[in-house]
Amino acid sequence: MKNILLMIILLLSFSLNAQTLEVIYRETHKLDKYKDDAYADLIQKKLRAMDSEMKLSIQATESLYSLTTATDNSKTNSVYKNFATRLMISQESILERNFLIEDAIGKPKWILSSEEKEICGIKCSKAENQRGEIAWFSKDIPIGDGPYIYYGLPGLILEIENDVKTITAEKIITAVQEDHKIKAPSGSKKVSREEFTKIQKQKLSEMGADGNSGGVRIIKM
Repeated sequence: MKNILLMIILLLSFSLNAQTLEVIYRETHKLDKYKDDAYADLIQKKLRAMDSEMKLSIQATESLYSLTTATDNSKTNSVYKNFATRLMISQESILERNFLIEDAIGKPKWILSSEEKEICGIKCSKAENQRGEIAWFSKDIPIGDGPYIYYGLPGLILEIENDVKTITAEKIITAVQEDHKIKAPSGSKKVSREEFTKIQKQKLSEMGADGNSGGVRIIKM
């Protein structure tokens, strides 16, 4: 009850004062999946290096999911959502070349469950999408957003689990950001999701990543 009352106070402050709601997430890659692989040690080492602390910043109808540490954003993956214009822009890279992928924000299909658990002391409900990805969201935080490219539930998503990694909220805060406005990633080539996938396959093929040459192992994220 104490945590729920605290969240209500925070959300009222967030909406009335045009503040930024921030959620700190930890991205952790699954290692057991590759324990029997011939390259297990190398793969697991690479995956551990990819574990990171991320931040979801929400202002009104916009949000930005990015690294918490100060860095050159042109070299890091991030996801911008604008629910007013129904646009999502993901900044992703292929061999250190950055792309901006534009997607329409739609209405993802989630199957809700009665199963519950607590994250950050907040009661969360379980949901699953058509790809078998598991989400835990809080109805006590009535914001239909979430980390990375996930959204569309009747409450903020505090945890996502898929075949590759788990994204879990560690802290929820509000902070006045009067001189800071969320901005979409920029400075890279804009492509559609289909174009990005085509470029990705082409580059991997050039590297011999089709599994038939070059000794390159591909880990799909």
